[in-house]
Amino acid sequence: MYFVFSWYSSVLVALQVPSGKTIITTEEKGALLSLSLEDKLGQMLIIGFEGTEVTPEVSSLFSSIRPGGALLLSRNIVSKDQTKKLIADLQEISMRTVGLPLFVAVDQEGGIVSRVPWAEDTGLFELKDPDEAFRVGEKRARDLKEVGVNMNLAPVLDSNGEDDFLFNRSFQKNQNVSLALAQGLILGHTKENVIPVPKHFPGYDKVTFNPENGVLPFTEVFPDSSFFKSVLKDMQVPFVMLSHVVYKAVDPDNPLPLSPSGMELVRAELGNDILFMSDDLASKSFMANYSLEEIGKAALSSGVDVLLVGGYPDTAVVGEFYQALQGELVSLREIPRSGTQKQVAGAGALLEILSSMVEGDGKLQKHIEESAAKIIKLKRDMIR
Repeated sequence: MYFVFSWYSSVLVALQVPSGKTIITTEEKGALLSLSLEDKLGQMLIIGFEGTEVTPEVSSLFSSIRPGGALLLSRNIVSKDQTKKLIADLQEISMRTVGLPLFVAVDQEGGIVSRVPWAEDTGLFELKDPDEAFRVGEKRARDLKEVGVNMNLAPVLDSNGEDDFLFNRSFQKNQNVSLALAQGLILGHTKENVIPVPKHFPGYDKVTFNPENGVLPFTEVFPDSSFFKSVLKDMQVPFVMLSHVVYKAVDPDNPLPLSPSGMELVRAELGNDILFMSDDLASKSFMANYSLEEIGKAALSSGVDVLLVGGYPDTAVVGEFYQALQGELVSLREIPRSGTQKQVAGAGALLEILSSMVEGDGKLQKHIEESAAKIIKLKRDMIR
C-alpha cells in the first residue's frame, strides 16, 4: 500500500507549490485596481469556442468577453503547430485587451478522455505505482506546455464503483493506492508548471448514466469527500472542479454549482482558499432544465469562483450566456428595467451595471472582487 512517496517531501519542497492563501502584492493590487468590474467578472469565465484558428468571430468573442481562460476541445485541435499558433493568438488578444494571460485548459485525463492526440494519454487505471504516476504527469504536462496549454482539467477523483458512469475514467484501485497515484499525477503537472484541476467534487457516486446526454442526475446523499481531502492535503491545488449533481440531502432542487446551501457545504469541506470551478454550465443537462438567465444568476450568486462555459456546439451559446449573465445582474438591482438599461445590458457595458449594484447586492460584488484577486495572483505565480 502507498501511504506516502519515498521522495514526496523533497519533491514538494523543490516544487515550491504556491500557498492557497491569497496574499496580494503591491503589483497585484495595482493590476486589480486597473481592471474594471466587467474585466474582473471576465476573469471568472473560462470559455469554449468553435474553430481551429482565431477568426474575426473568435477575436470578437474574446475581445468583448475578455475571459480569464479558454477551453480547447477536440474541435479546436488539429496539430502541434496549429494548436501552438491558436493559443499564441488567443494570448495576444488577452494581453492586448485586459493585460493578463489566459488560463488555457484541456481535458487530458488519459484514457478515453484525451483531447490532445499527441500528448501523453495513459489511462488512470493503467498506472501501477506513484513513481510511474509522477513520470506520466510530468510527461503529460510537458507535452501540453509545449503548445501553450497551462491547465489540465484532471485527474478524476470520483468514486470508482463499477456501475458508475465514470468507472472507465477512474483509478479502479483501493483508496490508499489511488491516493498515491493521484498525488503523483498532480506533482508531475506542478513540476512542469501546468495547473491540475482535480474533479468532480464531491463525486458522481451512484450515478450510472452520463448527464451530458441531457438528464440531470439526482442522488440522495452528499458523498463521503474524505478521498478528495486526502488527495488535496499538502498539495495546495488552487482549483477544484465541481460535480453537477443534485444532492437531495443538501438541496433537493438544485445541482451543486447552482445551490447556495451546496456551495456553503463545499467551502466548509475544503476551505476558502481553493477556487471552485463549475463543469460546463452550457451542458445539455443544464440547458434542458434551466434558462441561461437562471444558470448565470445562480452560479454567480451561489459562490462559484470560475464559470466554465464550453459553448458546445458553437460560440453562440457562450455569447448568449454572457448576455444572460449581464441581464440577470441588472435584475438583481431590483429596479424596473427601462429601455436604456436594456440597451446597456445588450451593449455589454457591465461596468456600469455592476457599479450601480453596490447597494443592491454588495455581497455579489465582493465575491467578484475576491475571486478576481485570487485568479490574478495565481496568474502572476503560475503562468510563465
